[in-house]
Amino acid sequence: MGVAFAASHEAAASAASVVWVQTNQPAGNSIVVYDRGSDGRLTRAGIYATAGDGGVAAPGTESDHLGSQGLLIYDAAAHLLFAVNAGSNSLSAFSVHGDRLQLESVVASGGQLFRGRQTPDQQREGANVIVEYIRYTVPADQADAFESAYACAGSLLEQDEHCLAFEVARGIEEPEHFIVRIEWDSLDGHEHGFRASPHFQQFFRDVQPYFSEIDEMKHYEIRGASTDER
Repeated sequence: MGVAFAASHEAAASAASVVWVQTNQPAGNSIVVYDRGSDGRLTRAGIYATAGDGGVAAPGTESDHLGSQGLLIYDAAAHLLFAVNAGSNSLSAFSVHGDRLQLESVVASGGQLFRGRQTPDQQREGANVIVEYIRYTVPADQADAFESAYACAGSLLEQDEHCLAFEVARGIEEPEHFIVRIEWDSLDGHEHGFRASPHFQQFFRDVQPYFSEIDEMKHYEIRGASTDER
């Protein structure tokens, strides 16, 4: 099996008895799980599809198809493993049960060829304020809990240096529809800054129960705007 060692469980500094490796195959990304013995030897315990595709190496980065590290992130407190699908621009979340994984959700990253954190010079190059829109259809009996969840998540956005503004709007004619609007200092600031920050893991836990209600999650560039200063 062709494997690109994109990230491992060791990099996430969790339990020493399990190692996770991302294959990053363009035809279908997977996570290979290994049990690690006391002598350091690895024994394959299973393989789990991410429901996404791996990425193709950019010129000059053939030894590392994702051009970065940390593309597998383990949240030990929540027992969740996050994997980037660079070829299909999505993020997969697995719940962890010893050396077994269960796919919980797959969401769009909102960008193309989502990579790991870049250098400061790369972040500054072409930096541009962008707007993320997340559109939800939330059942009426969950609406209050949804708003409460985003009140908590919003406090984390306010603490992040890359978030410039955010708002949650509810439909008037169709109150089951919600739009979350977040302004980021750049696409890199969102995907490689906020998502790698301590705030992201708690933010994810707050809003994850509503992932199945997402209709759209995408980034947009502002092409025109006006301000009434009267």
